[in-house]
Amino acid sequence: MDFRCYWPQHTDEPAGASLERLQKYVVSTTLDDPGWVHSTVLSGDPVEEARRLVAEVDGDVVLTGSIQLCHALFAAGLADELRLFVYPAIQARGRGLLAHGTTPPALSLLESRSFESGVTLLRYAVS
Repeated sequence: MDFRCYWPQHTDEPAGASLERLQKYVVSTTLDDPGWVHSTVLSGDPVEEARRLVAEVDGDVVLTGSIQLCHALFAAGLADELRLFVYPAIQARGRGLLAHGTTPPALSLLESRSFESGVTLLRYAVS
């Protein structure tokens, strides 16, 4: 929801212009109209919808913004790459990338890149 509320009004920024062109999928059982161009609501089982997308879409399928969906897709073994943007801020609490009790997957570092803002991108292959 935060993505949809912010980015359509910021198409003058490089990320906003890029997001405007991309096909987007919103997992929801309550939303009918995503309210954003090139967006489709997926209302079925999230794991099955993700499996279908991976089979049908040519290119990357990227998950942004839902820790619950992230937990479900990791548990189903559907993640083959992990991209973490690390921001120079400290958060005292919050939900982790993996659900409690989940065995972490084996990760192999693919890329590490720092930006002038202090943000660091870490890309891992998930085995």
